[in-house]
Amino acid sequence: FFFFKQKTAYEMLRSLVGSEMCIRDRYMQRPVIACQSGGPLESVVDGKTGFSLPTDEKRWAESMKSLTEGTRAKEMGKEGKSHVVRKFGLESFARMIDLYVNLASQGERNKKTE
Repeated sequence: FFFFKQKTAYEMLRSLVGSEMCIRDRYMQRPVIACQSGGPLESVVDGKTGFSLPTDEKRWAESMKSLTEGTRAKEMGKEGKSHVVRKFGLESFARMIDLYVNLASQGERNKKTE
């Protein structure tokens, strides 16, 4: 699994880099342990794709230990990649763009009929 070495926990709470790292590492089938704040709240499904935890050293240690036992890390890694592809992949992005284009065009049509 991946530990955040580039930034301190304080910096991670105030940036989107943590979210990007979570997405990248889950795509690579690595379970992620992240703080319960910011981008990781959206990108980590607690207990399925990794752990989203408060800043409690005991909970972090327990979560790390659980990833070393059995096949949990491998299972979370597979679920993590599947989640990233569904939520952040090209098809999801294309659907969002299509939705916004349709909403914008409806707004333009409504302006012309007023």
